[in-house]
Amino acid sequence: MHRFLLALALFAAAASCRALTAEEASALSRRVVAGEPAARAALLESVARRDAEAEFALAQLVFDGRGFAADAGQARRLAERAAARGHAGAQNMLGYFWQNALGGAGDLIEARRWYEEAANTGDAKAQVNLGWLYQEGLGVDQDAARAAQLYERAAVGGSAAAMFNLGALNETRLRNARAAADWYEKAAATGVVAADYRLGKMIEEGSGRRKDATQALSHYLKAALGGIGDAQLAAARLLDSDAAGPRRPAEALRWFEAAAATPNAEASYRSALLRLMPDAGKPDEAAAQAHFRVAAALGHAESQYRLALILRRSGAAAESAEWLRKAAEQKHPAAMLRYAQVLEKGDGLRADAAQALQWYQRSGDLGDAEALFSLGRLYEAGSGAPADARRAMQYFVKAAEKGHPAAKEMMQGVFGPPPDPSSRDRPFGAPAPFGGSSPFPR
Repeated sequence: MHRFLLALALFAAAASCRALTAEEASALSRRVVAGEPAARAALLESVARRDAEAEFALAQLVFDGRGFAADAGQARRLAERAAARGHAGAQNMLGYFWQNALGGAGDLIEARRWYEEAANTGDAKAQVNLGWLYQEGLGVDQDAARAAQLYERAAVGGSAAAMFNLGALNETRLRNARAAADWYEKAAATGVVAADYRLGKMIEEGSGRRKDATQALSHYLKAALGGIGDAQLAAARLLDSDAAGPRRPAEALRWFEAAAATPNAEASYRSALLRLMPDAGKPDEAAAQAHFRVAAALGHAESQYRLALILRRSGAAAESAEWLRKAAEQKHPAAMLRYAQVLEKGDGLRADAAQALQWYQRSGDLGDAEALFSLGRLYEAGSGAPADARRAMQYFVKAAEKGHPAAKEMMQGVFGPPPDPSSRDRPFGAPAPFGGSSPFPR
């Protein structure tokens, strides 16, 4: 009987000292996160015995701050202990710490060494991380082919990250559109929504796949549902057109507004436009103004201009002038003209004829007829610059040539009606050539 009890005790002691399997360590981690005190004690006991799986599991929990206080330094020390005993996951984790200087010093050479240790054992995550170093030339010479080899090894093991990286590598570096689309498709099939977006973009452009807006929209919508802002914007753009079937403005508005939350200036601008249209629902100028304001704050020139117009109608002349200035400084053509007019009249700010002249000049340089006519007015009146009749006339002529009604009428009074376009007479407003006949008596 005593021998039996002794054998049972020895068996129990041996069991308590047995190394944890990866599955057992993961199960303990889940129980720790769930708040089980017994699981926490068991994990810490295994760590005290220098169990590599337990050390790696605890390193992950401590680094993420799950069940324990977040502490990158402590996580790094635990990973070092497990990595030294050959734990591939810990080696990969330690490489990541070295690469990003987490919990201690950073060193890309050390990162590569630990990634290689783990990658050589077949660890897919380490293969992906090592591939990234070669792809970007971090601590090694840039080598897209070597990166592709490492990604392919990881992809064979089922790594979705490797599949996506292979898609991006083939698309941007190796210039193999068909292979890129193939890998994006494989990654998308595993649930990588970013791959759906990239594949949709390639299909829409006809790169590596037959051009098909309907198929592209299908992939965009999958990625949009996954929260990819660029995909939400792309899906909304197609829905707001007839490229992928009948236009669906209400659905487009929903995705524009989802993308606008990222934030995204273009999405906010397009949301504002649809909020003003009856086919996307009841027009809502207040909501449109809010969207224009968001896009304007993000530097979207057209939104700044449109917001300025809305504010001007509501009587907020000073704020309107400020948004006009911002849009004009981005060389928005209409804003440049309107800002010059505001400066000339002193509408919402102090009148400044000299500044107005400069903005009319910038707008006129872009060929705006009203700006050219205004330049003529200011030079004729000597407002903002010394009076210059000859220069004023030059601007009036240019404005007339651009079709400005008042300038055309003025030129007819000076030069007479323009010639018949089918005639071979001199251009409208041009003086007689030197040495030619003159209507005046000699």
